[in-house]
Amino acid sequence: MKLNTPRVLLLSLIIAALSIGATTNLSAQSAQSESNPQWKPVKLKLPAGYMPADFPEKRAGKLLIEAKRPDGMFIVYPKPEDGPEVLPTLLKSMVAGMFFHKDKSQATWTATPLTAHPGIENETGTLYSASNQEMEIQLVSYTRTLGATTVVYGYFAMRHKSGKHKDDASFIDAYGKGVEAFDKFWQSIKESK
Repeated sequence: MKLNTPRVLLLSLIIAALSIGATTNLSAQSAQSESNPQWKPVKLKLPAGYMPADFPEKRAGKLLIEAKRPDGMFIVYPKPEDGPEVLPTLLKSMVAGMFFHKDKSQATWTATPLTAHPGIENETGTLYSASNQEMEIQLVSYTRTLGATTVVYGYFAMRHKSGKHKDDASFIDAYGKGVEAFDKFWQSIKESK
C-alpha cells in the first residue's frame, strides 16, 4: 500500500497539471497539412477531469479518458486517404475493446444519424450503440470542417444494464446533448487564426 501512494500522488499531480482547463492547439503534424497548404490545427479546451493521451494507430489527435467513470472523448484528424467508414470502424473497435473484454469482436452496433450541434455549420454526426448481457456502450462521432481542416471528435461511455451503478457513465441523448463536459468540449473546438 505504501508503494502505491507516491504513484497515486504523482499521477494526480500530472493529471491536474495537464487538465487545468488549458487551451491548446491540437497541432500534431497531420496528413491533411501535407496535402493542403491552407490546413491549420484546431484550437480547443481540454475538459477538466479527463486525462489526455495520444490517439491510437499513430494518428494525429487526442484521446481524453475520464479518471472516475467509464467514459471519454476524442478528437482526431482523418487522413486524406481514409474512406467514410475507416474512422468509425476504428472507433467502434477501440470502444468495444475498452468495455467488452470477452466478446468485443462480436459487438453488434446500431447507428442513428445526429443533427449538427446548434450554431455549427459543416458538421455531421452519428450515434452508435452496442450491448452485451451486462452492459451497454455508446459512441458519438461528429465530423466537422473548419476552414480547410477536417476533424472527427466525439464521446464514448459505458453503463450497466441492471440497475444504477455508481460508476455508470452518462449517455448522450438523441440530439447529441446531455453530458456537460462533452457540451463544453464541442463548443470549445474552433478554427485557428
